[in-house]
Amino acid sequence: MKISKKGLGRVALEFLSIVFAVLLALGLNHWREARINQQLAEGSFDRIQQEIIRNTEELKTSLQEFDNRIEAIATKKGELVETGTIADMSWSYAHPVLAINAWKTAAITQAVLHMEPDQVEQLADIYSIQEMYMEFGFKFFDRVPEMSRFKNEPDVMIEIIETHYAISRSIAETLLTGYQEFLEEYPPVEG
Repeated sequence: MKISKKGLGRVALEFLSIVFAVLLALGLNHWREARINQQLAEGSFDRIQQEIIRNTEELKTSLQEFDNRIEAIATKKGELVETGTIADMSWSYAHPVLAINAWKTAAITQAVLHMEPDQVEQLADIYSIQEMYMEFGFKFFDRVPEMSRFKNEPDVMIEIIETHYAISRSIAETLLTGYQEFLEEYPPVEG
């Protein structure tokens, strides 16, 4: 069987048409996937920004509470030095539970793979500090039974609580700075 030049030209044209159609379909599919991934990343980033804004407000309130409690402890230390006892000391501890769901969701859905590397690095740093802050706060409650053995030694109890508040406040301040720097660099889009 012999193929004429005209037939060979038609086969080559059909082959090129098929190759072009396949390449076009692959290109369009790649573009569509890239667009979906970009929308996923943008949506996740917006949710993370909103989460950080809410956490910022919560943390500002906490810092004020830490300051109030540290001031109250200083007053009670003075009372202990003057009288040898402490009346009506509140040993309570307020520690906010900061949100992390938007960040975790972005990681689980792999939206972070499609975000800017600098954004992801900065967010990873922020959420690492946030995790340290949360863990330190929860450890206070683990230590309550241990601290009860100092109930007859108020000076030791005050030092323990004052130190814990000071460390919590320091971590909270570092975290707040991280939040604020992030929001300054990546301000949320209004609207």
